[in-house]
Amino acid sequence: MKKIKKLFIVLITLYITTHAYPINTTTIDSVVIRQVPWHITTSSSVTCYDFEKDFSYMEYHILDSFLISDLVRKISVLKRSNSKSLDVRCKMYFYSSGKIYKSVCIDAAHVLYNGELYLLSPSLKKTIDRITKYKRGRRVKMNILRDLDIPFPCGRDSLNRYLLSQSEDLYKYIDKPITLVVICQINSQGETLNVKIKNKDSSPINDETKRLFEKITDIFINDVKWIPNIERFPYETVSIPVKFL
Repeated sequence: MKKIKKLFIVLITLYITTHAYPINTTTIDSVVIRQVPWHITTSSSVTCYDFEKDFSYMEYHILDSFLISDLVRKISVLKRSNSKSLDVRCKMYFYSSGKIYKSVCIDAAHVLYNGELYLLSPSLKKTIDRITKYKRGRRVKMNILRDLDIPFPCGRDSLNRYLLSQSEDLYKYIDKPITLVVICQINSQGETLNVKIKNKDSSPINDETKRLFEKITDIFINDVKWIPNIERFPYETVSIPVKFL
């Protein structure tokens, strides 16, 4: 009997770790699906964050409780994927009392849900295709984000003010004007994973410039905190132009 109990516990644990956590259907009152054709090609992979600004998409509103339950059920049994890439062609927003409760990002083979990547099942894809084929939708044009809209609290101006507050330490390593681009890889928790710095000037990089790069890298890795976003998968790049005169 004890062996049976142990086996039961192992099976339950395996199910939890290989399938998506279910969405609470009792709180969901509507679903919005935004989609472009699965086969459409782009010059680079489209992230969850960029989907609405990179595409003009069709939008569909779902109020049918049976259809909502069917979508939720099919998402909850998806199997975990080991892939590290995502090229979004569809987003689903689950609403509760007028507010977004959960979001799901989907490409032709994968589903990003709750910060984890899963395999897109044929049944879920078929359901989405049936909805977008037979239900009336509306065309939404791409939303170009302003330059200030970076994932930093209060935008680029706020980040610039923070960098300016660190300028006294930075100018120790600067003896002439220099223009840089700081490229940060950031994760869903808002942490900077990696920093690359490009020198936009033609002048050679000396030892002092290398120390400047190290100092800037240290600031972005250890001090700068980006806005967390569970849809950021596997990471996002942010480019920050910096000029020292």
